[in-house]
Amino acid sequence: MAEIPFKLPPQNTEAEQSFLGAVLLDNTVLKRVNLSAEAFYKPCHKAIFEALHVLYQAGEPIDIITLSDALKTTNKLDLAGGMQYLTQIAITCSSAVNAAYYAGIIREKSARRNFIKACGEGIEAAYAEDDITDLLHTHKSRVQQISLTGDQVEDVHIKEVVIETFKFLEWRHEHRDKISGITSGIKEMDDITDGWQNGNLIIIGGRPSQGKSVMGMNLVRNSGVPCGAFHLEMSDKEIGLREIAGAAQIELKKLQKGFIGKGDWHHLSEAAGNLAGKEIYFTFKTLDLTSIERKAVDWVENRGVKLLMIDYLQLARVKGISNREQQIAEVTRTLKGIAKAYNIPVIALSQLNRSTEKEKRRPNMSDLRESGAIENDADVIILLHRPKEDENITEAIVCKGRNVGSGLERLYFDKPRSTFRSLDDRQEEAF
Repeated sequence: MAEIPFKLPPQNTEAEQSFLGAVLLDNTVLKRVNLSAEAFYKPCHKAIFEALHVLYQAGEPIDIITLSDALKTTNKLDLAGGMQYLTQIAITCSSAVNAAYYAGIIREKSARRNFIKACGEGIEAAYAEDDITDLLHTHKSRVQQISLTGDQVEDVHIKEVVIETFKFLEWRHEHRDKISGITSGIKEMDDITDGWQNGNLIIIGGRPSQGKSVMGMNLVRNSGVPCGAFHLEMSDKEIGLREIAGAAQIELKKLQKGFIGKGDWHHLSEAAGNLAGKEIYFTFKTLDLTSIERKAVDWVENRGVKLLMIDYLQLARVKGISNREQQIAEVTRTLKGIAKAYNIPVIALSQLNRSTEKEKRRPNMSDLRESGAIENDADVIILLHRPKEDENITEAIVCKGRNVGSGLERLYFDKPRSTFRSLDDRQEEAF
């Protein structure tokens, strides 16, 4: 491999000096301009900036004398170049007007250095025997963390919050006859949730054969937005048959056994065409949490996905953690992080404990397997329960609903056709 000639890292000493000089002229620059000590290239400038920031935070006056005293206190005056260099900085800048411009140059050079460092680490890691998919994900994450906006967390004044809230209230009033989130396709569900809200983690729990997977795919199919669905248990054939049966309103058993009448083919073709036109992306592998996160980010960034569904969260593997509750905590924390970072709803299906069947009662939040972290991280929790007196009725129990409260809605579960519908629609004739 050809040797790379040595080059000085990207830097701009004059911009760093001018920015520090601007702070000495106008102390409020530290409040108005977003910059961190790590953005400076020269160690002496980092030391000076840190001392200036300490003085400002303490409400002390800032000038060459107080700055030199602060540097003496931390034994960094010599590192900062001494009194002579502080004087040079003070006379470098004649006005604080361009402080933000100087800061922009400093941040840009810092981002270039960080990019070079990340690329160097990526090259070194590429020669190791690490898994290539993990290596690519790690490298992409490191590059994405490089920012030109500064390292400090931006403050948001309550005035801005109030203004944005009033904008939402005005929009909501104008559209009061519609839900504000992504539709479930089921009126009763939308009435209580107001649709799936961006940034929310929604948990749908149930015992086996209660319709969790059917519900999950119904929500994806009815959403009207690009979706990504993780099926960690079922195959593409199983999902395909269920989806076509539901869309065509033909009994799944008939399709599985091949008893398809002449009149069915038209409905099957129409259903297949409608399904094929939807923006729904699947993965059918049992994945570890890192792979799930990586695929979710890929779908959101490259496919424009607006809703994610995971079936089901207890099947997600977590490397390096043996404790089951800690594993689930990491899964829900990651899913909530994805929902918040990309401002989309994430729906995760969850198993319930057997106690509900043994005790023949309605489930509650504590019946979620490894429930502690699930209860804490979820914004909405809906538990499915089918009373024995009517196999076609499913209760959707909303036992946690941030900003929407709780409640219970009764839905019609057409199991043969893999469909949930409103009770008002249960008498509809199949095709």
